[in-house]
Amino acid sequence: MERMEKLASEQPCYYVLQAEIAPKPALPRRLARSRARQRKQKSEVASSTVSAMEILENRNLERREQSQ
Repeated sequence: MERMEKLASEQPCYYVLQAEIAPKPALPRRLARSRARQRKQKSEVASSTVSAMEILENRNLERREQSQ
């Protein structure tokens, strides 16, 4: 029993290895700017599409009201 207590009180002799996380390399300025430009263009196209759909829906509602 004394021997078991001695073993239990000692620290374990193993280590947990973890993968090293390498930092992501920074993008070159030209690439970062072009990606930002592309994101902006996509958002502008999406907003114009939504507004066009709203206009069409409003026109359809107006026509329905006039026909009644």
